[in-house]
Amino acid sequence: MKEYKIALILFAFTSLLVGGQFPTEYITVSHRGTGQPGYFETDIARSPIENLTGFALRLTGEMPPGTKITASIYWSGDGKSWEGPLIDDEIGPNDEEGPKDGYLYGDFFFPGDTPAHNYRAEFRLKASGNLTPRIDRVEFVFMDCGTTEYPLYNSYAAVLDYPMPPYISRYAWSCPIPDTFASGVPYYVNAHHIVTHHTAGATSTPSDPAATVRGIWNYHVNTRGWNDIGYNFLLDHLGNIYEGRYCADLANLDVQGAHVSGHNTGAMGYSVLGNFEVDTILHATLPAIYSLLAWKCDQRELDPHGTGWHVDGTYNIICGHRDMDDTDCPGANFYPMLPMIRDSVANRLSYIPEGTDSFIVDNGNTGFRDSGEWIEGSWDTTYGWDNDYQYCNAGGAPDWATWTPTLPSYAAYNLYMWWYAGDNRCNNVFVMISGEEPDTILVSQRGSGAGWHLLGNYLFLPGDEGYVEIRDHTATDGSVIIADAVKWVLTEELGTESGDAYNLPECLRLYCYPNPFNSKLQIEISNPTLDNLTPIKIQIHDLRGRTIASLCHTDQTSTPSPENTFEWEPNASISSGVYLINVNWGFHNLTGRVVYLK
Repeated sequence: MKEYKIALILFAFTSLLVGGQFPTEYITVSHRGTGQPGYFETDIARSPIENLTGFALRLTGEMPPGTKITASIYWSGDGKSWEGPLIDDEIGPNDEEGPKDGYLYGDFFFPGDTPAHNYRAEFRLKASGNLTPRIDRVEFVFMDCGTTEYPLYNSYAAVLDYPMPPYISRYAWSCPIPDTFASGVPYYVNAHHIVTHHTAGATSTPSDPAATVRGIWNYHVNTRGWNDIGYNFLLDHLGNIYEGRYCADLANLDVQGAHVSGHNTGAMGYSVLGNFEVDTILHATLPAIYSLLAWKCDQRELDPHGTGWHVDGTYNIICGHRDMDDTDCPGANFYPMLPMIRDSVANRLSYIPEGTDSFIVDNGNTGFRDSGEWIEGSWDTTYGWDNDYQYCNAGGAPDWATWTPTLPSYAAYNLYMWWYAGDNRCNNVFVMISGEEPDTILVSQRGSGAGWHLLGNYLFLPGDEGYVEIRDHTATDGSVIIADAVKWVLTEELGTESGDAYNLPECLRLYCYPNPFNSKLQIEISNPTLDNLTPIKIQIHDLRGRTIASLCHTDQTSTPSPENTFEWEPNASISSGVYLINVNWGFHNLTGRVVYLK
């Protein structure tokens, strides 16, 4: 165990907190039908609060089981030119906690950097059978949660294998501890799932993120009547982590939150400030997510790539809110990034057991080849494997390096790559793995120090048929790429001759070839358990989570087929880079990575 010094970021701010509540106004507005069944709209609500930092909807009416109310919220500076909408698809009673007071509550939203003061909403009521929701009264809730002035810095010591990341404490973002929680009411349980959320709001880059966090707390506690803020942690676009729900010993205990209805016990919830239905996660936020989740997975011995039973089904250990509930959260541009987040968290936690059969190919060894302009590293060669490493500058003419081992048997191997991290390293570098099932993955060489970084577990045939390759052609967000050593660590021997049969598990498999590709990509799905009557949905995303293309299987035949092949030909506007292929088939979800080189 090691001791780490952890920085705490403290904020001074202008507080308007009175009697445990920030200034809050409830404005009732008229609503009426639009002539279209199930659609309603409101009059304009004007906020009487000058320094508006947050708003929400509160309704009265009826919402029978299975029905749904979705709101589209618009805002305007002058009451004539309107922006939006923000979509609120989580309107409902207090299912998390708080009183059953007859109200239907929406999400908390925060305005843009220049808050407007005119708001209106349009509602869509979705029926279930003969049951239909009803809206009797509509209220806008407007809040002023103060202005944060400047940061200070402090530190404390934490003892963990993987350090608890720096965070902004409740005291620092100026949030009182509820009396019930201070007296010991919180329910503590070890986290076994981690749920990803977005907060929604008019911007993903609020000018005062701490005031936004105060607004969420104020809405959850003083409007909805919850015990405390629902999330365990919140993150902003600057990479800051905020302590959420009060915990008596945050470094060692997990307190039950209120963030995913019916699944809160044993689920740690973190939420990123922003509306990622329309915006994309900024690079500064990703390392903070990796650090937070790596700490919790290390502490609770969770496998970032694993799954586990929770309440009513089996879910990924690191999952999205929409996996457990009827919602779009964490947004169309954030949810596809979860496979990359799982990979990055696993990389930070990777280790190699002692006494394991391993095979290393180092730069300069037999089996290593490179092409392009590679430079011998000289900054501190002790950080390279076997006291040396090499690097290239990203961009320009293509540079590549290949590691080819001579393996004794047909086996499954944990695959590791050694690099010496640094601030100038590229944050997005693709690595091509040519095993029995080719794959392309994305790595960041910026963080995690000097050491072995887990790429994943792959099957390799005996001899020198397989290899690992790194290229700089699509590397982004940095200037330098490291090529040092690759290690194959045997985990399961499957045969000693290339002709030996091995029965792969009966599961869905995804093959993308050629990879990299420069014109057309073939996407093949091996299907031993499903037939063509099960619809297939294929989406291609870029690394920021944006949907680039959608491919749907509509040919339903009576003859089951074990393989389905699709083709993606990027249009002229698509740039070179790494893309994520997401496949949904029945209850199965697969993600692959491909490299497009124009």
